[in-house]
Amino acid sequence: MSSSDDGEASRPGAPGGSARASPAARRRDARLAAETEISPLRRLRRRLYAQLDPDGWTGDAMSPLNLLAVLAVLVSTLAAALLTEPSLAEWGDGLYWVMVGSAVLFTLEFAARLWVKWESPRMRAHPLGPLGWLTRWYTLIDLMALVGIWVEVGIGAGFGLTVMLRLMRVLHVFNSGADTAVARAGREIARAVAERRLELGISVCVAGLTLVAASVAMYMAEGDVQPEVFGSIPRAMWWSVVTLTTVGYGDATPITPLGRVIAGLTALGSVALVALPAGIMAAAFSDALQRARRRPPGHDD
Repeated sequence: MSSSDDGEASRPGAPGGSARASPAARRRDARLAAETEISPLRRLRRRLYAQLDPDGWTGDAMSPLNLLAVLAVLVSTLAAALLTEPSLAEWGDGLYWVMVGSAVLFTLEFAARLWVKWESPRMRAHPLGPLGWLTRWYTLIDLMALVGIWVEVGIGAGFGLTVMLRLMRVLHVFNSGADTAVARAGREIARAVAERRLELGISVCVAGLTLVAASVAMYMAEGDVQPEVFGSIPRAMWWSVVTLTTVGYGDATPITPLGRVIAGLTALGSVALVALPAGIMAAAFSDALQRARRRPPGHDD
C-alpha cells in the first residue's frame, strides 16, 4: 500500500483509522462529540460557571457579572441607607422599587451561583456535592442578607443589620474571582499580616499596658477632683483610649498640674504607639503587593 493510503487510513475519520489514532486524538474527538451533544441549558450553565465561579473564571480582572453584582450591592445598600432618612420621605417610592429590583436580582444571582456549582469539579468532590456550597460561611451571609432584603421589601423600610450584611457580600463577590489580581493581592496581604503576627501582638500588648497605666495614673491624679470623669479606673480608661488614639473628643480633660503632666506624656507616647503597628502593617502591605506582582497567576504557594 502506498504512503498516501497509509496516511488516509491513519486519520481518525478514515475507515479503520480510529484504531490507529493516538490517545490524544481519540480524547479530542470524544470531547468534540460530547460538546455537540450538550443541551442549550448545559451550555448556558457552563457560561455562567465561567463568569460566576472562582474555579471557572480565568481572567485577571473580575468577570463582568461579578462587577455587575458589586455595583448592584452598592446601589441597594445606598437605597436602604437613604430609606432611614426621614427628610427623604418623598423619595420613598423610588427607593422602594430600587430595593424590589435588588431583591429580585440578588435572588436570581444566588440561585445561579448554586446552579453552576454542578459544573465545579471541586464542589462535586464535596461530601454533600454541590449543595455543600450552602454550608460555607460566606454563603450563609449571602442567604441572611437575601432574607433581610425581602423583609425590607415587605415592610418598606431599611435595617442597619441588613445593610452591613450587604456590604459583607461585596467581600464574597471579590472572593468569587479567586485568581484575579484583586483576590491574589488580598491573599498576599493576609499572608503578610500573618507573618508579622508576633510584631503586631507585641505592639498591641504594649498599647494595652500603656492604656492601663495611663488610666491608673489619671485616676490617682484626678479621681478626687473630677469623680464624674476620673472617679474610677474604668472611667479613666475612656480618656486613655481617646488620648492614645489621638482622637481627643474634649469631653474629659485634666485640670490639676499632675494630671496635665500625665496627659502630656500620654499624648506624646500615643504617637509612637500608633506609628508602630502602622509601620508594621505598611511594610507587610508593601511586601505582599510586590510578591503579588512578581508571582504568576495560579501560583499561590
